[in-house]
Amino acid sequence: GYNESIIRGEDSVLSFDLIKKGYRVVLAPQTWCYHPQPANIVELIRTNFRNGAGVCFVDIFHPELNIDVAPQGIEHSSAGRKGFSKRAGRFITNILGAVFKVKLLLLLSKISYALGYFYGVAKYGFFKWKR
Repeated sequence: GYNESIIRGEDSVLSFDLIKKGYRVVLAPQTWCYHPQPANIVELIRTNFRNGAGVCFVDIFHPELNIDVAPQGIEHSSAGRKGFSKRAGRFITNILGAVFKVKLLLLLSKISYALGYFYGVAKYGFFKWKR
C-alpha cells in the first residue's frame, strides 16, 4: 500500500495517511527502536547517502509527506509540515554537536547524508524543472 516511487521514508506515507484520517503521530518518550548497524564504514556512507537522496526526492515530489516529529521524543502531535529552514538548522546543530563531542561516525553519517541530499537536488531538481 505504500507509494513505490518513494526511495526511503515509507513511514512518512503511513503517518500522512493517519493524519488525514484524524489521528495524531507522536514519538513516545522513554521508548527506543533501532535499525541494524551497517556492517562497515562503506555501508554506513552508502546508506546515509541513499537516505539523503531519498529525502530530497520526497522534498521535491511529495512535500506533503514531510511530517515533523522531533527526534527527542515529544508528548504532543507535530502534524505540521517541516519547514526547510527548521530542518536545515536542526541538521547543522547535529553536525556541530558531532564535531564538538568528537563523534566521528555520526559526523561521517551526517556528511554522507548531506552529500546524498545535494546529489538529489542535482538529479531530481533538474527533472522537476524540465517538466
